[in-house]
Amino acid sequence: MKNILTGLVIFLGLCLAVIGCKAGPMAPSGFLETQRVSLSKDAALPFHLSWYDKDVDWDRFTEIYFPPVNTEYLKENSFWGKASFAGDQSEYVPSIAEYMQQKFMQAFKDDPNQIVKVVSSPGPNTLIFETAIVELVPTKTWLNAAAYVGVYSGVDFGKIAIEGRIKDGKTQKVLAAFADRESGKMSVVNIKDLSWDAHIKSVIDEWAAQLVAIANAEEGDIIEDSNSMTLKAW
Repeated sequence: MKNILTGLVIFLGLCLAVIGCKAGPMAPSGFLETQRVSLSKDAALPFHLSWYDKDVDWDRFTEIYFPPVNTEYLKENSFWGKASFAGDQSEYVPSIAEYMQQKFMQAFKDDPNQIVKVVSSPGPNTLIFETAIVELVPTKTWLNAAAYVGVYSGVDFGKIAIEGRIKDGKTQKVLAAFADRESGKMSVVNIKDLSWDAHIKSVIDEWAAQLVAIANAEEGDIIEDSNSMTLKAW
């Protein structure tokens, strides 16, 4: 019983330290170019920064196209990010970029409302949804494994930041843009903490769901940001 109570006290202390701590915004990467100056915090959206052209007739668009995720603007990870596991960024960045592209596509394909159809190439009535990963720090697996046996100060849940823009398939004009940065979630005992990419993939899953919710939102709807803690262990 004493060990259980001690564990609960430690866990609650970690909760107080982590809950509500959405990762701070990234400095401009260059991907959004001139759109970045127009970005601001919109209380109705779950992103750090966003902007959209209020004069656009969104009903004109019947398709959406997701090109491969850009990784050219990815900032070099810190020492601790590199220390998470053996290897360099070239080994894990492409897999995360492909996962993001596929997850975003699948989320819209699975949308029962079918607001837009996912296509393999853009046309005049297509929204082109371009995204870039601008930061990627995987879960520090060896530190988290140590945390479960008593070294609690080393827990790290990973971090990812993206920037995105939506273009008109006919004119190539930028119609909307956003930037967001998220950390992995904390849980009581989480097997994700022992995998370098599981927390990052959970963030991408939530972004995909949020994007579909935004596409289906009516005027005045608020799309809430995700919580920093989960009871799921996978």
